[in-house]
Amino acid sequence: VALLDDDDIWLPHRLRVQVPVLEAKLSVGVVYGHGYVDGDRFSNAIWPDERWGLSGSVFEEFLVQETEHDLFNIDTVLVRREAFDKAGYFDQSLKTMEHHDMMLRLAFHYPFEFVRGPVSRGRLSKNGQFLTSIADGTYEQCYRRVIEKGLAMLPDTTASAELRRKARKAVFVIVAELHWRYSFPKRLRSHLLNTLKEHPWMLEEKPMLKYLRRLVEIEAVGADTPAIAIRELLSEVKCAADVAGLRMRWRLHQIIADLLVEAGIVLIKKGSFRSSEMFFLSSLFRDPTRLCFRLFKIVLRRLCHGIQVFHVKR
Repeated sequence: VALLDDDDIWLPHRLRVQVPVLEAKLSVGVVYGHGYVDGDRFSNAIWPDERWGLSGSVFEEFLVQETEHDLFNIDTVLVRREAFDKAGYFDQSLKTMEHHDMMLRLAFHYPFEFVRGPVSRGRLSKNGQFLTSIADGTYEQCYRRVIEKGLAMLPDTTASAELRRKARKAVFVIVAELHWRYSFPKRLRSHLLNTLKEHPWMLEEKPMLKYLRRLVEIEAVGADTPAIAIRELLSEVKCAADVAGLRMRWRLHQIIADLLVEAGIVLIKKGSFRSSEMFFLSSLFRDPTRLCFRLFKIVLRRLCHGIQVFHVKR
């Protein structure tokens, strides 16, 4: 069974390339590969990226990949007919990402084979379903549900517990990056706060700090009263991350201190020196090491840049 979105096309050689792979490799349940994608500002982009062209038993790798680009180009998917009998059909209750759900179930039961070279052509539009679903929150809701359905198929073991943690971290990263890349700051804020409420352990993961810093930057640059907006954000973060235990409370303490430093740095760039001093002093009071470490990194970066410029001039 060869799949195709209704507004995309196959290239003429698609079946000629893929069918022999299924015929030759009887254990393989799914063949998929590259396709061309055209957008408003690009054309002939190849998707998925070479890094995500996975073959073999790929179920666990599909769950934990931290890429905001879909791992599967549905226009290139060729499925052995009997595989649907074991994996089931599309979940029509999903408003989006139903193909991802299907591919995860197929990957749980069958090996995959990735065949390089474009065999289809599709289009990504800012008014299309993909970006619209990100803007209205449908993507995040459905993607979380799809991954949780996949995790439910795992056995109750220590290894599976670690895999679940990695998969939920990947969901966080993917959704956060999409909100950031396509400029949906309110969605990004809601996503970060909801993730902290549901999974407080995410405080220990570097991507959480990365996107919290970006939220601080958004408020510092865009708010009418940045100091008030940033403090409201930090208050929401502390309320969302209702952590227990000395270690996690100290981690939250460190993150708030780091975000105070970030606010001060951004406000200096903006020319708001008095507000930046207030945030730097607040950070020093909480954890002096955060301010010293960030300032050291800035000085080191400028020093390295100066050395590079010196060598270029010579």
